[in-house]
Parts: sequence; structure tokens; C-alpha cells
Amino acid sequence: MKKWSVAVFVAAAGLAFSAIPAQAAPTDIAPLPEPTTPSRIKDTTRTILVTFDQSQQNPKASAEAAVAEIAEAVAGASVTSVEPVTKTIVAVTLDADLSTAEAASIEAQVSRVRGVKDADQATTFHPADTDYEKGLWGINAAMGKYSVAADAAWPTTTGTGVIVGVLDTGITAHPDLTGSYSSVVGGNVIAGYDFIDYLGAGGRTDLGGDGDGYDADPTDEGDYSYDSNGQLSPSSWHGTHVSGTIAAVRNDSGVVGVAPGAQIEPLRVLGWAGGTEPDIIRAIYWAIGSQSYKPDGTALPLNPNPVDVLNLSLGSNDKKPCSAAMQKAVDAAAAKRIPMVVAAGNYNVALSNSSPANCKNVISVTASTYTGGKASYSNYGTAAMPATIAAPGGSGVHTACPGSVGECGAILSTVNTGATVVGGPAYGYMTGTSMAAPHVAGVAALLKAKNPSWGPAQIAAAMRGSANRMPSCTAVTCGTGVVNAPNALKVSKFFSLKKNPSISGKYKVGKKLTAKVGSWSPSPTRVTYQWLRDGKIISGATKSKYKLVKKDKKKKISLQVTVFGSAGYAYRIAVSSSHKIK
Repeated sequence: MKKWSVAVFVAAAGLAFSAIPAQAAPTDIAPLPEPTTPSRIKDTTRTILVTFDQSQQNPKASAEAAVAEIAEAVAGASVTSVEPVTKTIVAVTLDADLSTAEAASIEAQVSRVRGVKDADQATTFHPADTDYEKGLWGINAAMGKYSVAADAAWPTTTGTGVIVGVLDTGITAHPDLTGSYSSVVGGNVIAGYDFIDYLGAGGRTDLGGDGDGYDADPTDEGDYSYDSNGQLSPSSWHGTHVSGTIAAVRNDSGVVGVAPGAQIEPLRVLGWAGGTEPDIIRAIYWAIGSQSYKPDGTALPLNPNPVDVLNLSLGSNDKKPCSAAMQKAVDAAAAKRIPMVVAAGNYNVALSNSSPANCKNVISVTASTYTGGKASYSNYGTAAMPATIAAPGGSGVHTACPGSVGECGAILSTVNTGATVVGGPAYGYMTGTSMAAPHVAGVAALLKAKNPSWGPAQIAAAMRGSANRMPSCTAVTCGTGVVNAPNALKVSKFFSLKKNPSISGKYKVGKKLTAKVGSWSPSPTRVTYQWLRDGKIISGATKSKYKLVKKDKKKKISLQVTVFGSAGYAYRIAVSSSHKIK
């Protein structure tokens, strides 16, 4: 699994920051299983199965005589081997692959040879256990309370008609994404764009690795690197992994995405040393159908397929606020009612340190574990900048799933076998908020498919107000809980907060504090309480009154209130101001 340095890459003069993929967990996390390469290369073979009407005295000779001349005439192919299967069935193998038309012609002509009952091109079969869907703990409802439970949402919608723009390292051909072993367009992937132009140093000719700057080819050229000792760190194929979690095809093989009916638009913005802020901003504008410009000032062609959802599994750790330019791009997307899902980051610090997760109007995503806890590496929200939602990102520590079905310490998705150049399609585990964000983007796609007019605020409110609450993490720190697809799709109504919850009483050890719910429209049908000490949950403190204890002295006490409504309402959480205890 690719391990990323936590160092921030410094951009060229005049550039605000360089973003790096947000998937990397800290380096002390135990190694996880290596990627699993699919055994299937193609379903057809070079072999023709010849079936005779009756037993032959010399089956091999009869079969070769029936096939050889026809195969030569149709496909220029010669017979390389003839192997009897039974006295009436013989396998005749040719020295060349056959096109669909060539195979059909050979089958038809051989079938008309006297004594031949039928001729068929042989098929390659595969073990049934190459379907990894049942082991995707982040997606399947049966895998536990803290999955996205996307499969339970598919009877309602699979995201058909929704385009998700993935700003990442680009994409590689994969049968679970593009329906191909060679093309990066097809299946659930539509044409995208390559926004990497910066020429760099460090042993590579340029940041993108393809040497051709901006163009319509979003192929991931790899992001491998060598350390000072010459040790290779192989390419991550990060964009392919992220894309698979969002919308891998459901085809009874390999993996499946949260929204298997949605389409991916790959927007290549991350190269071998990250990506620059100008390139990422240009990609956002292009993705949403607005005009942006190449570095030389020429206008980029307008996107013929503007996106409905954006996923940014990337970020910086420069501890700077969201730039005015980036915020303007985010707001431009919001104005077009396009939600922007952003990974919170993997430094275990306040998400305010990581742009663009610290921009307004984004859906910031923290990483959760199989047991519903905050992943140790995940950035977190604060009172000044709460997190939006959590989603499966994995702990990074080997965790056997119940029933020995898969690995529950990381997220399995589509990758590539290549180290320094593109290889073949594969499946691999990764850990991080980069893996959490696409789970949320997939749910956003499901919501968009059902509610096309909804904008970012409604999408976020529906997810926040239907999430599975986390046992030890507050709505401020992790978001309201782990996103849940079927619950989110049931939401059609929202609360309006008119007055924030508050606390009354004397803030002194031994005294009782009383919760005030605040003012809501409509009035809630049910209210729950959770008292907090320095922003953390106080175990068992879930009533409307709380008696201050010695542990509270010199700490800050606040109140988290959750209101519930009738069917169709998203629940809503609000947190009071905090008070220091004497």
C-alpha cells in the first residue's frame, strides 16, 4: 500500500499550495494485505470446441480437418494443437486471437461440415469467489452498523443519471470501472480532462509524467518516487481507487461502488509530487461547466458534461485558511447546486489546518473505523469549524471481518498492478480520509438522483440528519455520525433552528445544570441530550439535567441537543456555548 510523506510539498513561486492525496495514514500503522489481481484477462479463447454427431474413428484428425482450412481463410490462423475431450468432442486451438465476427464465421462454417453437430469458441471460466462485493464492509448493510449500507439503497436508486467529478490522480482502465482492460473511457467512466501543466524537477520530466500539459486524456501516469537511498515507492493509482468506491460497476465480479449507476468524470490534478492550487481551481470551474483558462491564457473548451457532485480526496497541511480564490471556486459550485465532498485530512489535527476541507460550503468528511470510532489519523472538527460527516476510511490496522469475509481495517477498491508505468487492473486496500470521502460522494450521487433540485445544504442536511451516531465521537469532532445511504434517501423535510440550545444554572462543582432545547421549527417530537466536557462526551450524561462533579473543575461544559421529528424529517444536532466550571 502506498505510504505518503506527511510533509507538505512546496509549490512553485506564486502558487498558494500543493495538494497531495489524502489517503495516507501515519507510517506507524501496520501493513495491510497486498492488492489482489483479478485472474480474468478475457472470457474468450483461441480454442474451438468441435462436437460431432457420433463417435469418430480418429477424432483428432476429423476435427483438425474440419477447422484448419476455414480458420486460415477467415482469420489467417493456423492450428497449434488438437486435444480430444471425448469421442465426440475435440478442442482445436489456433495461433491467433479471434474477433467476434471471425469467431462467429468459423463457428458457422465448421458447423456445416458433414458429421459436425456444432462448433463453439471456448470460454474461460473464473472462480466464483472473485466477487468481492460481500466483503466490502464500508458498503454492505450486512457488514455492520457502521457501513454506508449502500446496497439497501439500491432498490430506490443506484445514482443513474448523476455525474461525479473526481479531482485526483486521473484514472486507469479497469473492467469494474471502464468495462475495459485498455480504455479509460467506457462503462461508468465518461471523458474527463488532464489539468496538470507544471514542469518540475526531482528525477521526473514533469509533474504529470506525460510531458504534454493540459489535454483531454486523464490517464493516471503514476506517482511513483525514489527516496534518498534509491528505494522505490510505487505508484498509488489513487484516483482509480477513489473512483471505484464511488461508482464501480455492479457486475457480479470484483468490487462495487456506493452508486453503481452513476458516472465518473476523471479530472486529473495530482501528479508525482501533488498538484497545484491553480490547476485544481481550473479543474473545479471546468467540471461545473464554467469557463477557465490554460496557464498560457487560452480558454479551455467548455465541459460538455458538467458534474452533479464533486469529490476531492486531497488536501494540504499548511495550516492556512481557505484562500479567497479557492473559496470563490467552491461558492461557484454551490451556486450551481453542486455539492463538493472533501477529505478532512490525515494528520490528526483540526481540519481547519487543511484546505480545501476548511473552506465554507464544503462537505468535510472524517474517517471512521469498522467499529464506529474515529480513525486515529483522521483530522477532526472543532467548535469553530465542525466536521460535516464521517464515513468508512479504515483503522489501518489489520482487522478480520466477521465470518472471515474480507479485511475490515482498510477499504478495498480498484487499483492497478503497475509500479512505475500503468500495468493491469487489480484490487487493493487503502486507508484514509481519501477513502472516506468517496463513500459520501457516492451517497450524494444517490441523493441527487432522487432529488435533482437539491443543493449542497440539503444534501449535507439529509446525510447529517440520518447518519448512524458514533459511540464516542461528537457531532462537532466527527460529524453527526457515519453516513447511511438508505436513511438519507428517506429524508424529505428539515428542521429550522431559530434559537441555539443553552444551559442554565451555576457553573460550580456540586451544582446542577439544566438544558434548554432552544427554538425549532417545527417543534420536535423528541429530544435527546448529551453533556460534553471540553468537547468530549461525558459517559452516561444524557438527561436534561447534569450535576457537576470534581472532574469538571476548570473544564468547559457544553450541551449537545438532538431533535427528531415525524416521518421524513432529518434529525438535527446543535451544540450550546461552553462554560468554564469553578
